[in-house]
Amino acid sequence: MLDVMPVGAGLAEHYKQTWSPFEGVDLSQVTDIGSGNEMNLELLMELKPDIILKQVRDVSNVDVLNLEKVAPVAVFGPKTLLDWRLSLLEVGKLVGKEEKA
Repeated sequence: MLDVMPVGAGLAEHYKQTWSPFEGVDLSQVTDIGSGNEMNLELLMELKPDIILKQVRDVSNVDVLNLEKVAPVAVFGPKTLLDWRLSLLEVGKLVGKEEKA
């Protein structure tokens, strides 16, 4: 939606199949890095992301120490988790596409 394709994502295929805004979006170049405790940090390091976006239900209980060794981390809390529009706006701010968002 913002013309910015992630290099990696957790559960990308799941979202493509279950979330209508991804319908028709080619995610074949997005590497599945796993999610949560199953995230493959070595693979994430190989992808060399500019920024890591993490969505959590409880921002008071977030461990980003290992992620910060790879790239800067932006943590989104429950409001963006439940509202894709707000999530889009927040991501837009981070990637310089606030107007488009």
